[in-house]
Amino acid sequence: MAESNPLQSHKRKADMQAFAEIFREKPYWEQYKPKQRIALVLSFVCNALSIAAAFTFPFLQLAELLPYVAEETAYFLSGLITLCLLVLLELGLRLELRYFFVGALKSNWQKINPFSLLWVALLFSLSVFSSMKGAELFVLHTDTQQAALLNGFQEDTVQINRGFLQRIAEEEKALAAYKASVSWKGKINMYNPITRQVIAGHTSEIARLKADWRDGLQHAQGRYEQKSAEQKQFTHTAARVMMGVSLSVVSLFLLSMWYIYYFAHRSVLEEQSPQEASRPVPVTVPYEPERERPQIGFQIPVVKKKDANETAERDAETDKTDGEKPRVTEEERGYDSRRQGFEIICDHCGKTALKQRPNAHFCSDACRMEYWKHKNKKKQ
Repeated sequence: MAESNPLQSHKRKADMQAFAEIFREKPYWEQYKPKQRIALVLSFVCNALSIAAAFTFPFLQLAELLPYVAEETAYFLSGLITLCLLVLLELGLRLELRYFFVGALKSNWQKINPFSLLWVALLFSLSVFSSMKGAELFVLHTDTQQAALLNGFQEDTVQINRGFLQRIAEEEKALAAYKASVSWKGKINMYNPITRQVIAGHTSEIARLKADWRDGLQHAQGRYEQKSAEQKQFTHTAARVMMGVSLSVVSLFLLSMWYIYYFAHRSVLEEQSPQEASRPVPVTVPYEPERERPQIGFQIPVVKKKDANETAERDAETDKTDGEKPRVTEEERGYDSRRQGFEIICDHCGKTALKQRPNAHFCSDACRMEYWKHKNKKKQ
């Protein structure tokens, strides 16, 4: 009976352990965490971006409707749109059809900690309160600034109208007084150059004042519209703070909901059927170079197959030892492996050509015939 090799038995034991490792059921973290680490980081980044976009979009779209819609209604719609967007995102990215969120919670509600549900409810209430408070501050600030802008515009309009109307009335009064002073029996001598020049001056001054009055009103209107457009932007500090609180609270709320789903999903995975649980899981085994096994007993020598270069060198050495001329390789004969042929020089025309035989002398049949024709003539 042959003695057992301890190294060989250890090798067989390691092979059996590696083979059993392939069919061993892996825990959840061992199976999923190494493969999904980058995916989890990217998913959290996508969640943060989606929360920011979902809150920014309703605020920007509903900001123009605030003067016409009640504050509670506008921001309730904003929160509803945000919640719908986030839920659709989570349903699209997180959930599977066979492990739906509600079904997983119903089947594993006993395993969920009630404090986590209270924490989620608290976060949701805090997010609603902070959103409503931020909406209230934003609307209050917007209404106050809008009223101040409107009052300022009205005051500017009144001042412009008062100033220009007074100056126009004075010019018209002066023109009427001058006409009364130069008129005779209700008629004015317009052929007098001085009279014509004075009347034209008063008329042009009245026209200039009316044009300046119109330009002043347009300038005041444009300034009011510009300030109103700037006021629509979200610039109030207190409202910004409440907005940041809302974003942070809803982020915690979303992460808490995702953790509840993850717990339920993990519980469902642990409660799989035995057939699914016993299914082999592919495991990536690191590559290890093959070790040289110890020589035990009689070993058959393995002859390695030599390549063409070694065979040619061996044949050349054998020919040298026999006293014969070493073999001439195709490269030495002029064989061009790239162009598939032997490069020769024609004996008649002196041109180079590719031929299949290394001992060819002519590049074509015409050169061969001409060569032998001239050679036969010389012999005659």
